Amino acid sequence: MQKQMIIISGQPGAGKSTVGRYFAQYFDIAFLDKDIICDDFTFYIMKNLFNKENDKDSKEYKENVRDLEYLTLKKILKSQLDIEVSFVAVAPFTKEINEKSNYFDDLVQLAELKGYDIYFIHLVSNENELKKRIIRRNKPEDISKIKNWDEYIKRFDNNNLKSYIKKFLNDNFDDTIDNIMNYIN
Repeated sequence: MQKQMIIISGQPGAGKSTVGRYFAQYFDIAFLDKDIICDDFTFYIMKNLFNKENDKDSKEYKENVRDLEYLTLKKILKSQLDIEVSFVAVAPFTKEINEKSNYFDDLVQLAELKGYDIYFIHLVSNENELKKRIIRRNKPEDISKIKNWDEYIKRFDNNNLKSYIKKFLNDNFDDTIDNIMNYIN
């Protein structure tokens, strides 16, 4: 099997982890989720430095912790490429997938050099479905999202994506899997 680098982005509630786990199992490859990797140290930092344990929407998180999470994730992704392991990586990547960002440039270059098949998948869902999923998952870090929903939902721009990122509507899991599978094959 060809080596694969599958990057799945999208706002919270879009189904990144669910879809990512599916493809990691289907292809029998590593599954790397930014939240699993970073949440323990993120919440520790937020609680002990800013007294805001679960608030990833706060100014303190965005200015002091977010970039550390993405730097950590990027180092892990590079390490997988260095040892030539296939993987699915999931995170919102809100700034990183913007057409003006260079976050992925060196990773894509290394993956191409090492002969990877490279897929960038951006999941979107309608606003009502997103809100239902976020409420249903009942995570402490989502309280401020629900409380400030109208302001929160306006933050996401799914239109200025890098040209190599393919957008998929994920309001129905089975349809999404079929559509992504057609894209990958």
